[in-house]
Amino acid sequence: MAAWPESKGESLHTSTFLGNPLACAAALASLKEMEEVIVPGEIQKKGERLLQRLTMGLSGNKAIREIRGIGLMLGIEFSPESSIQAQTLSDCLLKRGLITLPSGPRGEVLALSPPLIIQQEVFDWTVEVFKEELSM
Repeated sequence: MAAWPESKGESLHTSTFLGNPLACAAALASLKEMEEVIVPGEIQKKGERLLQRLTMGLSGNKAIREIRGIGLMLGIEFSPESSIQAQTLSDCLLKRGLITLPSGPRGEVLALSPPLIIQQEVFDWTVEVFKEELSM
């Protein structure tokens, strides 16, 4: 726990109820179901496609420092010089139907973790929404 910074009220990736037998049984059942419905290698491919689409669609935007991720856990890091705040952008995106999470030590990263069953049309729509919001 020493690796976590002191909380200023934001949610950290911890919970009182994580790791109890019922939660573990539910997690194992969920993983089993996902393996039957989703081919594990497909998630990596989807993540690579979304990362590529975001990178291509948002290239040239001076506010963005880096777009990175693994699988379908992605992050868009904004440069320190940018006036864009991840929390403000997250609020705007929520109004457009996208759930994102401000992240990073200074709130400079917008975290994306779409559903594992995300479809190609949603990729395209997501990139367009980002482009529109970041051009305002």
